[in-house]
Amino acid sequence: MTEKYTWNVPAAQTLDDLMNVLFAAAAGLKTQAMVSPVLADPRLADLRGRISAIADELHGMQADVIQ
Repeated sequence: MTEKYTWNVPAAQTLDDLMNVLFAAAAGLKTQAMVSPVLADPRLADLRGRISAIADELHGMQADVIQ
């Protein structure tokens, strides 16, 4: 069974809000890449790597916000 979740994060009104959105998205994706039993399947190694890379990219964007 597949459950659908909506992304209900409001639009950032401040730089801090934007940083929080980037952090939450990066942390959520990195957690999935590191410990999700679904992504532990060797057949999904490429997907796991892509998700991890996206998380790293989002994390790096936090530094762009404060520059």
